[in-house]
This record gives sequence, structure tokens and C-alpha cells, in this order.
Amino acid sequence: MESQGYRTRISEFISDAHTHRNVMIAGVLDAALRDRDAKREEVQAMKQRYCVEHQRLETLLLASGRLAGG
Repeated sequence: MESQGYRTRISEFISDAHTHRNVMIAGVLDAALRDRDAKREEVQAMKQRYCVEHQRLETLLLASGRLAGG
């Protein structure tokens, strides 16, 4: 999300009602963000580090034209 210009916040919360642990990712589009290229490089480095060859959401977003600079 950050590589696409979103400010992000990740919150982890625990609920006894449904599951033991939940993670929520919130993003707000911020045209002032300037480090998109650096974020894309960071994502690629992380994918390499963990040997991720295919990421389903990324593939779907690229195919639909909703992911810039893939």
C-alpha cells in the first residue's frame, strides 16, 4: 500500500469472541508521499529475502491495472 502512495497503519487486536488474533491494515491515500520507488524496492527485497515468487494479491492488482509500477 505504501508503494502506491498510502499512509498505512497496522493494528493487532485480540478478541475472545471469534478468533485469537486479528490484524487490521488501514490506509489513507496521501499524494504528498514521495518515497514510492523506495517502498517498491523494499517490497522486492523482502520478496527475495523470503523467496516469494508469487503473491496472489499483487498478481490480481497488476492484472486489473490497479497496481502501478509493478
